[in-house]
Amino acid sequence: MNVSYAAKQAGMYTVEVTEGTCSTLSSAVTLTVNPAPAKPTVTGITSFCSGDSTILASSYAVSYQWYKNNVAIPNATNQMLIVNSSGNYYVRISDSSSCTTNSDVVSVQSIAMPAKPNRDWE
Repeated sequence: MNVSYAAKQAGMYTVEVTEGTCSTLSSAVTLTVNPAPAKPTVTGITSFCSGDSTILASSYAVSYQWYKNNVAIPNATNQMLIVNSSGNYYVRISDSSSCTTNSDVVSVQSIAMPAKPNRDWE
């Protein structure tokens, strides 16, 4: 029989196995629950001209994964992200205990360049 238990609180845990009138108790295991890291702050200019780009930056963390529209961006694992398309971006950070926290979503807009003025006035 394979039984599991998902502990969610810090403390000492043991397992008692009973078969018929016999039972045995495991050694205690101490579970530590680490607090989540502080929510990261994302800064940067959130609009840019089409064909250009902007940079988003996260507050410091041990590691980073950037997301666009809820999909992880491949290889986007730095503190800064170069953005060249519209979308909703956030970063998931982790600390030295591998605990993670997401930033708030930042909406970035690519703005179309205005049409060149005609020169009929010449």
